[in-house]
Amino acid sequence: TQHLENIPLSVTDSSGRAVWLASSSASSGYNVYYLINTSTKIVYNSAGTALGTFKSVTTPTSSTSPGTLTYTVTSGKTTTTYTVSGMYADTWWLARNFGLIRGSPSSIELRIDAETTAARNLVTFAQNTVATYNTTTHPVTYKMQFYQFSYGNPTALTSTMTDVNSLTTATVPDLGLNSPLLYTFNYWTSASTQTNDADSDFAKMFTTMNTTIPAPGDGSTPSTPQEVMFIVTDGMVDQAVSGYSCQSSGRACTQLLASHLTQCTTIKNRGIRIAVLYTEYLASTIQGFGLSFANTIATSAVPNIEAQLQSCASTNPDGTLLYYKVSADEDISSALTQLFSMAVQTAYLAR
Repeated sequence: TQHLENIPLSVTDSSGRAVWLASSSASSGYNVYYLINTSTKIVYNSAGTALGTFKSVTTPTSSTSPGTLTYTVTSGKTTTTYTVSGMYADTWWLARNFGLIRGSPSSIELRIDAETTAARNLVTFAQNTVATYNTTTHPVTYKMQFYQFSYGNPTALTSTMTDVNSLTTATVPDLGLNSPLLYTFNYWTSASTQTNDADSDFAKMFTTMNTTIPAPGDGSTPSTPQEVMFIVTDGMVDQAVSGYSCQSSGRACTQLLASHLTQCTTIKNRGIRIAVLYTEYLASTIQGFGLSFANTIATSAVPNIEAQLQSCASTNPDGTLLYYKVSADEDISSALTQLFSMAVQTAYLAR
């Protein structure tokens, strides 16, 4: 997905009030929230009704121990203290609930949302492709398994390789809901889960995929299927590589390194084809941070991303690459189905 910093306290409503999410509504997407005016020290409910005087906030200590918002209400000589478990909203929550606090639009589609739609549509497209080309003399079978980039090893979204005719669009979950809200900058859900903003580990992804994908065949029979690994990515490597000079020691690198390309080669040398859909990374999205390293990334690293991803992609029999690029204003779903068509067509020609 397009790089997006999750910074607590940066999320405010149209009146500049910080948004505090109630953990009691976690199962419904944190749709119960409070508004804190940090200047007047007044706490409001989501309807904008003043509740009381802000006293303090504590941050979560683990995924099961939320933080607390404390405020008081004075009536006559009696002061009552209220505590609300939860956390400050981050920009991920803002994108999904924009209309609640800013009016319009109701939400902001992120690339991960578009990728969810694309993966779901690919299931249907693959089923239609089978129906079109499957014959008694030339049986066609496609199997799929889905994984998602995450902190550390990629997450398996489906347990096994499954015949596409046994899948539905519901097989692919909402990818965005698999990403937790950060409880503070650079931490996922607790003080023990510091990521240093390193949330797309390509090295572990390639290692996991190389271990998971079985030895491929030539595709001539159902028992000897060809294997194709599709990678949908903006190519921004967010993994800690100590000592690498792209940023300070131990910080996240920003483009595929020689070691990553070696992993690509290892996978391709096994006979596994790699298809890459590049969701173009826009330098303008990081230059706005006003930080020296961000500007360096935008000018020196981002321009190299496409060439690195092309190096990772497999070469088709006609010399072209099994590669497709889609920009911010283009349809990711259409691009993914075109890449799929390219992969299955060249697989047939190669056979």
